[in-house]
Amino acid sequence: MKKLYVRVAFLILVLSLSVSLNANTSMMGQPPLPQLAANKTPAIKIDPRTGRHKVTFSVLIYNIAGLPWPIKSGRGERLDLIAEEFARMREKGTAPDLVLLQEAFMDQSRDIIFAGGYENYITGPATEDIVEGASAAAPQEFIAARNPWRGETWGKVINSGLYIMSKFPIVEEYETAFPRQDCAGWDCLANKGVMMAGIRIPGVPFLIDVANTHMNSKGPSSGVDLHRTTAAQRLQVDTIHTLLNRTDHTGRPLIMAGDFNLKGLPEMVDYFRRGRDSRRVGLLARQYCLDPGNGCDVRMPLESNTPWLDTNDLQAFHGGDRVRLRPLRVEVLFDEKVGDEPLSDHDGYLVHYELSWHPDDFPTQIAGL
Repeated sequence: MKKLYVRVAFLILVLSLSVSLNANTSMMGQPPLPQLAANKTPAIKIDPRTGRHKVTFSVLIYNIAGLPWPIKSGRGERLDLIAEEFARMREKGTAPDLVLLQEAFMDQSRDIIFAGGYENYITGPATEDIVEGASAAAPQEFIAARNPWRGETWGKVINSGLYIMSKFPIVEEYETAFPRQDCAGWDCLANKGVMMAGIRIPGVPFLIDVANTHMNSKGPSSGVDLHRTTAAQRLQVDTIHTLLNRTDHTGRPLIMAGDFNLKGLPEMVDYFRRGRDSRRVGLLARQYCLDPGNGCDVRMPLESNTPWLDTNDLQAFHGGDRVRLRPLRVEVLFDEKVGDEPLSDHDGYLVHYELSWHPDDFPTQIAGL
């Protein structure tokens, strides 16, 4: 009889959780593509010695911890404060050019888009955008060990929480959820995945690919051991690279960013950077800026000689075939406490990039411009 009571209580918990999450976490509809609003036209500088053209832009990644009740409580007020800060940055003209959000699950998350004045935005996988089954590379023992008591067989009850917002036109988008069984622990409840936008910066004769992801968590919050979460993360990295390969033939510059949940996992960070028979993501911004010879302005604490292993939030970049892309400055935003508490359990991570090219390499504009 006791086991029956436990099962009934567990079923009630599952049903109440599903109803609550679906009621408060609908993905916002996005404008149709192409989204051509140009809220900013950056100045293009020409190097008189080399003739190379240069332009700068900024990319912010921010996990806003937009988790609804019963997972977390009181997040609505904090999301309002984050939106207010975006509104202030907009008024001062300091709002980032591109913003990549993670854990923007709650309906209130969309207020950030409007507060920041971002007319161009795309959303990641919704709750119903499920990729059934598992990756071909998923070990059978990994699939067989799915634990219903840790949410691994319940299905998806919440969206990906991913958004890309841009001051520049968005003319292409690609996205996919991670396969339904390529997850571990309580993270299996969220339809996490990866998304990518083809960004057109006014005056630049090629598109830039900007990708956003949120990978499986690890540690106590996942409810399962590190071996299992690492196995799920490896499968998710493979899915990320499969998506990146969709535009690899173009030779476009790439920024791949998000909350990777790879803090303290050097082998997994290397696996992400290397990929598997796929497009390489290049260097990590923190890694590049650690070298004084690169002339990067570091306005954030670097806690060790491998600062990219001290965080879950990463930005990787690659210039492509005929283009140079490099970080000019790295800094944190939203790191101040309000009422003795931070606005999120993550800081915002802002990277200012310089993009340069020679016009002789682009005699005609690329399709999509």
